[in-house]
Amino acid sequence: MNGSKGFEALMAQEVASIASKIVGFPYTAKSSPTNNGTWHIFSNDELFERKMDEKYGPCFDRLSKVGSERYREMQKEIGMDLELSRSIYEIKLEKSGVVQFESTIMVDVWWSVENDDYHVPREKVPELDDPKKWPKWKRKIPVIITMLSNCHEAAKKASEEYGVKVSVERLEDSDDYVFHASFDSSNMSEGQFLKEIERHCKAMVKAYRMYEPWLTGSEHEKVTFRSLS
Repeated sequence: MNGSKGFEALMAQEVASIASKIVGFPYTAKSSPTNNGTWHIFSNDELFERKMDEKYGPCFDRLSKVGSERYREMQKEIGMDLELSRSIYEIKLEKSGVVQFESTIMVDVWWSVENDDYHVPREKVPELDDPKKWPKWKRKIPVIITMLSNCHEAAKKASEEYGVKVSVERLEDSDDYVFHASFDSSNMSEGQFLKEIERHCKAMVKAYRMYEPWLTGSEHEKVTFRSLS
């Protein structure tokens, strides 16, 4: 789906609107600063973060039990679901017609320094991209492998439910893993394009909802305290 700059801007705003409705958190569309025709749709969490800083101060652990409770309290207070906005950190509309969806970080391998007894050398991290190699690492980093496994399982189930491909991808030159999805809209009508945006947004949210207990909820607390067998 291609059009004038004005049409592209309108579609970017439509995408932001759809994401906002599905996630329950405001999204903003901005054109690429390089003016290459790419549009970026981000969650607009500045208001939420500013209110958190005003009430609790800038330095607290949001993943701790107390931090999580404070986030939930603030979300109810202002009617925004910041946690769910982690399911879609960015939607990128490329000039070529490719649309990409990316979550915030779901698994941070270097986090294992605090929760596993073994520190994964940076040059070895790419091995974790392949589930077939996980048995090799299971005894050394059980927390990370457990989280990666559940992350992949959530992506698989969301993909099956919505008929799209949600995957778990490692960010380039990084040790961080995110949910990712994409589709090519170059030959789609406006209606088809918006329908696919909605379907992919719902799939990303579904994957996050299934994985969230391992990220910040009850299962996260269990693995943090090494209760894995």
